[in-house]
Amino acid sequence: MYEERLSPSRQLLRARTQLQKKAYFIYSILVYSKYRIAPPEEVEQWEHKTARANMLGDIDVAAEYIEDKSDNFVEALLYHEVIHLVLMHPVLCKGRIRELWNIAADIKANSYVSQGGYNVPSEWIQADMRGIFELKVTMPDGTQEAIATVEGCNSKSAITIYDELYEQLKDNAQIMSGGKFGDRKGSKKSDKGNVSGEVPNHDGWEDEVDGKSRERVINELKDRVRDAYETAKRQGTLSGDLERSIGELLESKTSWKDILKATIISAMPYETSYRLPHKRSYAIGIYMPHIEKESSDVIIALDTSGSISQNHLAAFVSEIVAMSRQCHNLNMEVIICDADIHEVYPVRNGSIDDIMAIKMSGGGGTSHIPVFEYCKTHKSGAKLLVNFTDGFTTFPKPEDVSIETLWVLTENSIAPEKIPFGRVIRMGTKVL
Repeated sequence: MYEERLSPSRQLLRARTQLQKKAYFIYSILVYSKYRIAPPEEVEQWEHKTARANMLGDIDVAAEYIEDKSDNFVEALLYHEVIHLVLMHPVLCKGRIRELWNIAADIKANSYVSQGGYNVPSEWIQADMRGIFELKVTMPDGTQEAIATVEGCNSKSAITIYDELYEQLKDNAQIMSGGKFGDRKGSKKSDKGNVSGEVPNHDGWEDEVDGKSRERVINELKDRVRDAYETAKRQGTLSGDLERSIGELLESKTSWKDILKATIISAMPYETSYRLPHKRSYAIGIYMPHIEKESSDVIIALDTSGSISQNHLAAFVSEIVAMSRQCHNLNMEVIICDADIHEVYPVRNGSIDDIMAIKMSGGGGTSHIPVFEYCKTHKSGAKLLVNFTDGFTTFPKPEDVSIETLWVLTENSIAPEKIPFGRVIRMGTKVL
């Protein structure tokens, strides 16, 4: 049977479409990325004539590198490049020896490609089945060599892998002052003396991108990663190791406001539909489904006990307004409670007027038991309970709680680790 041979451009398009079914998180990042087959004159300038990515999420691929390659190969290549972007490998390159960093980053990226169910091409830089990577380094004069070995690569970050390689090689003056890295164990020696094998090229990682500052580019990428991460986590389509790595990266660098926003958005149910095309369909020339988000019920509990100041209450209301502006189809019920519930205010479709009509009452002791009892009795279908409080309260038993819970603590709150259940963030600090 005759099978049409796809052009390199169509190979990339096919691979990205396949990733929608096989690796939705990777696909979600690619949806907002630009990718292309690079012109031959540009490829000629690359050290490794394979593929390259920048911090904007743009991916350039050499046509000859993927011609006649299998679907697995092309999908694995896109997967590999996305992992570099997601884990901020381009940014982390700064201040490190570029070629050694590329090795460490590729080892880590390819471990995730493998965990994603893809066969990593044997010529790509990767640890062996035991998680061991051995690097052979040749001196400029070709007369000596040094070997660096890292064990347990699958459980180590790219930074740790880099540091271990560097520690083993740093005392060799020839290598650190200009020697090139030689071939790894089991590989054919490269004519240029670099690590052998066809590995994606990452030259230019430290450069400004299209006139955008590094900080702006990083923030834009983090927003994209965060949205994809929350969706994939809810679907359960992320591997455990990758989920932990992304979660740690986002939480260590993300403000509490960003996490609050992401948590609210993730509580909103959605489904894909082919009734209308995704807005990106027009740009890439393929019909993709758009995402339909439905309205969702979220409970907001405001602690109005005597330990909460007027400034805290004002900050609480400000965050509720921000939620409404971000999610117009969000239905909220705002509970005013100290030791007892004083009032419940419905806020429909993000109505700012409804929020501004809220009146604070309380000033007594604090207990969140009435809040959870209300949710169980009156709002069993609610997706999320957000408690704004200082944490000096009485908690229900964790086994009696059936609603996903987020605690947003004031700066002078109880120690976060004393919250017995749910997710905890503290206003004004990073995520805890």
